Amino acid sequence: MARGRNSESGGIGGTIAVILVGIAAAAGAVARFITENPGTMIIIVSLIIICVIVYAIINRKIKKQRAELLNDILEFLNLRNIDSLLRNIDDRRIVKSRQALVNYDDIKYLKENDCFEAVKDITRMKAGIRRTISSFLKQNEFKQRPQYAYVAKQLEGYLPLTDGYRAGIVYITPAGNARGKKLIRFTESRVREIEAHPEYLMTKGEYNKLLKQRAKEELEEKKHLYYDKINSIIDYANNAKDLFVVKTRAKKLDELVQQLFDRTINSVQKIKQIDSDEWDMLDGFITNIDEQVQKIVQDDKRISRYYESEDFARIKEICNSLNLSRSEFNEYIEEKAQSISKLFGTRIVRNETQNEDSYNYIRAYKKSITPFTVEVSSTVFGSAENNPIDYIIKETLI
Repeated sequence: MARGRNSESGGIGGTIAVILVGIAAAAGAVARFITENPGTMIIIVSLIIICVIVYAIINRKIKKQRAELLNDILEFLNLRNIDSLLRNIDDRRIVKSRQALVNYDDIKYLKENDCFEAVKDITRMKAGIRRTISSFLKQNEFKQRPQYAYVAKQLEGYLPLTDGYRAGIVYITPAGNARGKKLIRFTESRVREIEAHPEYLMTKGEYNKLLKQRAKEELEEKKHLYYDKINSIIDYANNAKDLFVVKTRAKKLDELVQQLFDRTINSVQKIKQIDSDEWDMLDGFITNIDEQVQKIVQDDKRISRYYESEDFARIKEICNSLNLSRSEFNEYIEEKAQSISKLFGTRIVRNETQNEDSYNYIRAYKKSITPFTVEVSSTVFGSAENNPIDYIIKETLI
């Protein structure tokens, strides 16, 4: 075994000796060449020096082109200070034990340093830089410039640094020796998650207070939603009643709106829970009133459309043009009265909201208070009392 090792050592030693002999022979040949051809050697050395100088000039020119192109691009992107914006570590914290290093996470970092707003701003700033560079690399006017391919790779090298806020956590012993480290990253999605859950950074008491505040805001928002429903009905009724053809319908409208006031305004204010069953009861009542108001208005509009139609115009023309006896005229009116429900007249209105809305959330409703009246003889009154529709149609058409 020892003999084998000696043989192997002898082989390696022989190889080294051959190499050394070869180097010595080459050096001797070069020395003889320089001695025998001094002029040629000067030329060779000069060429080498020239090549080195040319290479240095070209290399400096290339570096200048790259630097100028990068500066122009960063100027164009408004990112001249990109190196100060995109640091490898945005913050560095020291812990005093290995266990503290293991337990350290992003929430602990935010709670200890109270820096969520700063982390959020830096993360969003970096995300904006990433979008800017990525969009630029896809299409830009600098691609034809010399050295663009090299500079484009430089820009791509910035992209890994744009992936959120970076905090370096280092475990250093009391003796000052670094024994471990951890990198905590806040990506854009993580920041959005924490922002959507502020309770992550709260104590239990703070979180309970937040829940109460949210419940209060949601309850007020729901109340205003119901006030909007009530106001929409009032607005619709106010706008429609002045145009009624059948004025007596306004009284029914008044009654419905008054019911709306009586049953909803104070009831909405008294509800204390957003999930109370009272909301469903109120919703059903408001929907029912709305449907009745809609029906009254739509029915009156159908009558209005009838009185604007050619059919009614022909009836009025016949009444005005035919020289009929009173008996024949009455028979004709009676025949047509079956399809007409028009009661003309005027009504006085004023703003009068019958409710106890101390918050002024509900708009005023124009309530009709004075009916149409006219003075007539006892004979005409008796005729009108016995046949009211006939009387109104006669008085309107004549």
